[in-house]
Amino acid sequence: MDTTTSIKMTTLAIQNLFGYVEEENLAALRAHLDRFKDVDGRSDNGQTPLMLAAEQGSLEIVQELVRRGANVNLDDVNKKKEI
Repeated sequence: MDTTTSIKMTTLAIQNLFGYVEEENLAALRAHLDRFKDVDGRSDNGQTPLMLAAEQGSLEIVQELVRRGANVNLDDVNKKKEI
């Protein structure tokens, strides 16, 4: 696999991860994290899936992300933390 293909796959995986968090789709999130281990992928503004889940008040999603190793100490580009 070349670098460009790898970057595209990583970008798509992160987009999917954010989609599952936004939809509060716990089953899809779990399946995704079983395959792709990066729980701290970032959006363009530096937000992590954990930040989005906390912002939405999605307790089950927050718990799953933390259980899977999400870093609760990260902040976004504005130095904002949700947790």
